[in-house]
Amino acid sequence: MLGSCVAVILHDPVLQVAGMVHALLPSHEGYTGEATKFADSGADVLLERLASVGAVRGRLRAKVVGGAAMAGRRWPSSRPTSPTW
Repeated sequence: MLGSCVAVILHDPVLQVAGMVHALLPSHEGYTGEATKFADSGADVLLERLASVGAVRGRLRAKVVGGAAMAGRRWPSSRPTSPTW
């Protein structure tokens, strides 16, 4: 379970390689530590590592999951109840 964390998954369907970042916080600004704990710098690291094994940025497919509202936060009532894709 991700809870409020976000997982960013990138996949190169031609080369058949993929990687994932499990981000704890959205931005590394004001923090020090492991870059992959943050969505912004973690995505950069993931892109670099996939490129190092031959993945092509233009072929990458992305999925982002997680990011649940925690600690009693609620969405406005206008939020759709199901995805519209």
